[in-house]
Amino acid sequence: MDARRRLDVNQPVKNKFTEVKRTLKSNTEVETAAYLLAMFEQFYSGLTIKQNEQLIKRAQEIMRQQTLNL
Repeated sequence: MDARRRLDVNQPVKNKFTEVKRTLKSNTEVETAAYLLAMFEQFYSGLTIKQNEQLIKRAQEIMRQQTLNL
């Protein structure tokens, strides 16, 4: 049995994550997540309040996106 914790995300977030993985040419989702965490560690402290608010707003927009299956 796999004891690793899983991160459940909605489909729009999964789609964007897959795009990032493909863009980075990452071999695994773990490698992609580690890259994003490294970016966070390097750049978060330099964000302005306005930039942070814009990122939060964009994250919320991504989470709300729905895809239509016709």
